[in-house]
Formats: sequence, structure tokens, C-alpha cells
Amino acid sequence: MATGTPLPWPAPEALALKFVAHHLWDSARRDTDPGHGMPDNIAAVLRAEGLLRADGPHAPATVRRRLSSWATLHHWKGVAGPFKSPALRSAIRLAVRATARPRTRKSQKAVTADVLERLLATCASDRLVDARDAALLLVAFASGGRRRSEVAGLRLE
Repeated sequence: MATGTPLPWPAPEALALKFVAHHLWDSARRDTDPGHGMPDNIAAVLRAEGLLRADGPHAPATVRRRLSSWATLHHWKGVAGPFKSPALRSAIRLAVRATARPRTRKSQKAVTADVLERLLATCASDRLVDARDAALLLVAFASGGRRRSEVAGLRLE
């Protein structure tokens, strides 16, 4: 609702393209073109609501993850969204190429099944805290790998 109006459902392709343009922008171009990237008034509303923390463009992986979540919501509702359109894929690819961020893994080693098994072995007692820790490890691993902050932010509700 940062735009002041409800977003259309299902999301049209133009809205998904606008999302990419607002989140994957070129900071060098923003210096010469103030209209490039997310408009200041929308950014201010999102910041006030606690929905936007980044001052600059988002990481490409963040944008891809959010688009994936958006696509999953459409899928769950039985609606075809614009997320497989060639225009959107091309826009993401071009925006990622334009970013100055280096493409590197944040973790040198991914958690594999054998590492997970060793971690779970430390949670083998009947204590409630061990059951909690095992559940968190399994959820983080089974859901495709979550960020530590995402796992820490999980709530039972």
C-alpha cells in the first residue's frame, strides 16, 4: 500500500517489472537521473512502515527470492502470474549485469546432509530445548536453506 492504492490481483507483468526496476537500480545512474530506481516518496512510506531498510539497490538474490515468494503465492491461489514471462526474466538478467555487486557465495561451505546429521546428533536428549533446536535445523534445511535471520525470526504463530 505504499503506492496509496491496493495492488491489483493477480499481479500484472507491468507491476512485476516495476518491482524489479524499483529494487535493482544502478546507483551511478541515480546520481544523474533522480527518477531512476524507487521513487523517494514510496521509499519514505516503506521506511516509515518498517518494510524497507536498504538505502541502495537490493541484492539480486533478495529480489529473486521475493519474486519467487510472490510466484508461490500466485501458484497457491491457482493463478498464473507473470513470473515466467520472457520480459521479466530479461529485465532481471539485465539489471543483475548492471549491478556493481560481485557475484560470490557468502558461505564458503554449504550445509550438507552429513553436516546436518552431526548437528542433529547434538540434539538427541529429551530436553525441550533440544527438540526446538532440532526442529529449527530441520525447517531451515528442508525449506531450501534459510538465512540465519529468517530462522531466528520464525514464530510459532
